[in-house]
Amino acid sequence: TPDPTPDPTPDPTPTPQTSIEPTPEPTPDPTPDPTPDPTPDPTPDPTPEPTPDPTQENTADDITPFPTLIQATPDPTQKPSIRITNPPIPTPAPQTTQPTVEPTRFPTQRLTGEPTDTPTHSPTPKPSIKLTNPPFPDLTPDPTPDPTPVTTPDPTPSLETTPDPTPQPSIPITNPPTPIPTPAPQTLRPTRFPTRSPTRSPTRQPTDEPTQNTSNNDDDDQEEILDVIIVGGGWSGASALEWFVSRGVNKVRLLEARDYLGGRSRTVNDVFVPGLSTELGSAWVYEATEIQDIIDDFGINFGEIDYNNDWSYLGLYAGDGEFNTDDDEGVAWEDDNDSALSLQEKRLLLKSEWEDWFVPFVEQEQRELRNRGEDASFASVMERYFDRWEIPEGNRYRQFLVAMVHSQLEIEYAGGVPELSTQTIGSSLNECIFCGSNHYMSVEGGGFDKLIAGLLNGVDISKHVQFQQTVTQVDYQDDLVRVTTTNGSDEQQIHTSRFVLVTVPLGVLKANTINFVPKLPFSKRSAISYMGFGTLNKCILFWDTPQSSWWPPEEQQVLTLIANDDDERWTTFFNDRALGNGGHYILTAWIGGEKAILEEDKSDDDILETVLQNVRSMFGFSVPSPSSYIITRWGKDPYARGAYSFIPVGTRSISGVRRDLARPVAEKVWFSGEATDDFYGTA
Repeated sequence: TPDPTPDPTPDPTPTPQTSIEPTPEPTPDPTPDPTPDPTPDPTPDPTPEPTPDPTQENTADDITPFPTLIQATPDPTQKPSIRITNPPIPTPAPQTTQPTVEPTRFPTQRLTGEPTDTPTHSPTPKPSIKLTNPPFPDLTPDPTPDPTPVTTPDPTPSLETTPDPTPQPSIPITNPPTPIPTPAPQTLRPTRFPTRSPTRSPTRQPTDEPTQNTSNNDDDDQEEILDVIIVGGGWSGASALEWFVSRGVNKVRLLEARDYLGGRSRTVNDVFVPGLSTELGSAWVYEATEIQDIIDDFGINFGEIDYNNDWSYLGLYAGDGEFNTDDDEGVAWEDDNDSALSLQEKRLLLKSEWEDWFVPFVEQEQRELRNRGEDASFASVMERYFDRWEIPEGNRYRQFLVAMVHSQLEIEYAGGVPELSTQTIGSSLNECIFCGSNHYMSVEGGGFDKLIAGLLNGVDISKHVQFQQTVTQVDYQDDLVRVTTTNGSDEQQIHTSRFVLVTVPLGVLKANTINFVPKLPFSKRSAISYMGFGTLNKCILFWDTPQSSWWPPEEQQVLTLIANDDDERWTTFFNDRALGNGGHYILTAWIGGEKAILEEDKSDDDILETVLQNVRSMFGFSVPSPSSYIITRWGKDPYARGAYSFIPVGTRSISGVRRDLARPVAEKVWFSGEATDDFYGTA
């Protein structure tokens, strides 16, 4: 190990540090150090990170989105012990290094749009967090015996205990108002993780009175010091907890503000039909992913949708009639009670208007922007297309294109076209990256809650997870990190740890509801401000009686209404009956982008009226009102504040911005989550 004391002779030709990744080990000075230290000190330096120069630090109010990535030069004496899944950019250095290839994100999927599971996956399964050896600097037990902490009974059961009969879901559920029980634990096949214990550790049993510490030892007043605190119990937090526990790091605690694990993967059961799982957030699982492995290991049920290049899964419906391909002037609009476009009409529009005209125009705009080093919003590119071909508002071709863009981009990326980057996503319109089978979890015997239970099989939830603990502050100015939480009654609790892993959604970081002491570095705060975070919501309609007289055919798994104007609110639907839900009559309406944010301020009755109006425009005014329904409002959820991240207009190096968000601070505060990864927007 080279002497960390810098050589007094400066290097005449220093290599500029342009990489945002940690600097490699400096090359030892060929002149031997007269007093080398033969024995490396195995004890980490307890000295806290030096306080940054206040002249170099910006204030909290100067955060504005910036067009050019601000790169911070890392301290060459610090080597992070966690490698986030974003591959590092090779740093120019004298030694020869193997170049690292960044994965190319598959930018789109045909007409999905569920929170946290939409853009793509890697064909090779990858963990949410990849750690090097050792996983954190020196996680060996402290030589000073740690006093037994004072424990109180955990009112929240583990995943295998009887659930609270009156859970309080974060998403308001309308009709029926009855409690939503959790299904009984099912028999699970052996787990795929060889490092896990095959059975769960014994859980604590609640007692009538809180546990009291009656010891007279003065050392018992000493605070409990954990190895790791995980903030947030979504997929990143849950997978990190499983990783640590399965590798013997037992002094780890996960703090979750909700009363369930899964975050934006929110399953409610038995709301419409006994045994039927309904997904309020994530709904899809893509093949060749680790979540698919959990499905296979535990035999969890799922439905399927088959995306293909011929668009046979898509049903197009006119707002007040159908396209007539026999008209001398081409495709015209004709009043008719049946608003479904025929196969010939649909293929004409998709092949001619979409694939042969609009998509090539967008791709040409994208190439020109890239050559000029510029970017533009997708809304501005659409306006240039309409101006180029003199397509006025109200024109049926225009309404078709607006409907397709809404379903292909705004619902896919959860951002509005005025915010989305043409340079980044323009080429995704005509790609069929997800052609093939995708698995739908809103079915009987399905559910993302069962996937989380499978992931954490063997983890003692009552020991390692504290529910309804809202983190308000992370203080990392000393050697140890102190995390302050409230439990809903303004009662504060302080948790002390050597490291903290923050996995909350980007929307929570943007809202500044967690106070970091000292404040986060400027590059971190800028990355949080710069990245987009979109909103995506559902209105799920259920009829408890057969509706075969008007129901869409089984082959139409996705339905798109071509509205009479540019108002594309609640015009994309999923035909759940065609996705393997047991034959139940359920339609799921979707809305994304800025329209979704505006709709959240409306009442349930107003939203339902709009959705039903669109359903009746497609299938006739004889369609009855649903027996019950659920409306989500992820933007107003205080622990999500949206659905998932997207690439905003003006982005030039989004991978670099995500790496800035993922980079640890002071080697003590670490970050994870979908917003930190190139495969963003997925569970």
